[in-house]
Amino acid sequence: MEDPRIEFLKRMLDELRRLTSMEKKLMLAFLEHKSVKIKQLLSLSRTYGISGIDLLRTLISLMNRNLVIPVFYFPEDTGALLTRVPFANLFLSFDHVIDVSSLSRRWRDKLEGIINEFKRECEESIADIGIFTRPTITPKGGIWAIVRKFYESARPREILDHIMRLHSIHIPNENIRDNVTRMISYTLLGLWMAYYLATSRSDADPIKLAYPQLLAKLNETIESKVLKNIIMFDREYLDRTSERFAKIFCFVCDSINEAYFSGIEIEKNLSEKIIGLISRGLVLLEKLKPRNLQELKQSIERSKRKIQY
Repeated sequence: MEDPRIEFLKRMLDELRRLTSMEKKLMLAFLEHKSVKIKQLLSLSRTYGISGIDLLRTLISLMNRNLVIPVFYFPEDTGALLTRVPFANLFLSFDHVIDVSSLSRRWRDKLEGIINEFKRECEESIADIGIFTRPTITPKGGIWAIVRKFYESARPREILDHIMRLHSIHIPNENIRDNVTRMISYTLLGLWMAYYLATSRSDADPIKLAYPQLLAKLNETIESKVLKNIIMFDREYLDRTSERFAKIFCFVCDSINEAYFSGIEIEKNLSEKIIGLISRGLVLLEKLKPRNLQELKQSIERSKRKIQY
């Protein structure tokens, strides 16, 4: 049976061949450096001659194509996200994630051939590839000021499309624990992005479009991947997952409450739909049997009252 990474790599090679000139520049940086923190994106922008906003738009395109894998670290305090600008913390090149170096020479050479093509096409832009060792001057507000401007200038549909594609980002041979952890983190990231988009534009549509779908995906993840394979998870992992599950429900309620005070009115039928999805999540949470179940349920019920009519 063929290694699943081979089939995945074939698709990624096809995606690489279809990239635009700007996408090639940015993808080349990831292929060279494998891992890029969000704070390093400014250096990327200067070195490759791509404006900060265009760089973020291009990065989202690469993530949507599965060429770059975003990593979002689930925070201890989800409430703190309500006053911050949303984006992933780290970005990994697909070849690093699947460890192409461990594949046969044939496949390594195919990827190397495309990298060399990119280098030739982008030669002037990458005369100095040492992007993370050069002295840099950080503009006022740093990368987060650029992310904020990106949200202001981007089309809402562009961001919403990315939010809904997060759960489709695939990693071959990913173990089930890592996959569940990644999907739960993506759910929170997507909700956060939708909330920020809604409040920054005084528009309820991002919440209306994204929240029900993301909550449904979250419940599906818990039901189809955790509960159906529960013997594969130890008690510590189940307790941590349950806590994150509950924190996401609390974030949903708290963010809707904050949106209301920002002048965004959430229709009653949407509120009821979200409460229904949270109630379904509570049933699943009980089946996970975390040791602090009562504490988590009380926390969710308190948050639910904020959005009940």
